[in-house]
Amino acid sequence: MSQPKINVVLVDDHTILRNGIKSILSKDYKKRFEVVAEFSNGKDFLNEIEKLSFDVVLLDSGMSHEERWKQKFLILTYLKIHTISVPIYWFHLKSYPTLSRALLG
Repeated sequence: MSQPKINVVLVDDHTILRNGIKSILSKDYKKRFEVVAEFSNGKDFLNEIEKLSFDVVLLDSGMSHEERWKQKFLILTYLKIHTISVPIYWFHLKSYPTLSRALLG
């Protein structure tokens, strides 16, 4: 019996990183993951979020555009207000312990 796929949304401002993550997920031998959407910024994700069906969000915590922190908090707020309970995995090349503590409450 086939397991349902885990629908993944990627939000990262670097195309090469999004492509790399998609490549890694596509090589899963059980084919458990499907990237259903990808965005280069949080604003575009927020504009499309109601049209999407997803199980996991992979979000770059260091997107380089001007409104990056505002967009991340808007994403979290939207998900909380609309009781969308999905895991959000933050990733970045640098470590920001203060930010992590603030986001995790």
